[in-house]
Amino acid sequence: MAKMTTPLTPEMLNQTKTHAQLSVTISVLNAFKLLEWIALSCTLLAFASMMLTATGHLKIMGFLVVALGLAVFYFAFKLRVDVALFKQWQSLDVAALDDALLKINPQFQVGRSLEARLAASRELFHYGFYLLLLQLCALTVLAWFYEPIVFVF
Repeated sequence: MAKMTTPLTPEMLNQTKTHAQLSVTISVLNAFKLLEWIALSCTLLAFASMMLTATGHLKIMGFLVVALGLAVFYFAFKLRVDVALFKQWQSLDVAALDDALLKINPQFQVGRSLEARLAASRELFHYGFYLLLLQLCALTVLAWFYEPIVFVF
């Protein structure tokens, strides 16, 4: 017996496309958690090197690594908010969400489409990734020139 299939309406296709876009973007943004751990490790290493070195230029380089780590954490925070909102997207009232976000940030752009919001989140992901690469480069330079304090007993 042949299986009967129902034809997909444009509305059903649009919902399927929206769900796929949300799922892929949420998965990509969740991958940023690994980058957060790498940034945390770099930040802690740089902070320890700042405490253990007496050289001024190395302290400045350590401060740069820590500052880049804090910038990565800022983007990670924004991405986590986006993930939480995208997970609830199907049940959100977009106008109420825009009003709430406008109260938090007066420069928020209201009325953006889902595609524009997803693109903005992917852009945040890229900025955070590039900052992590800069942090890794700065940490490499710091490690290259690092001169630990030698304790003589």
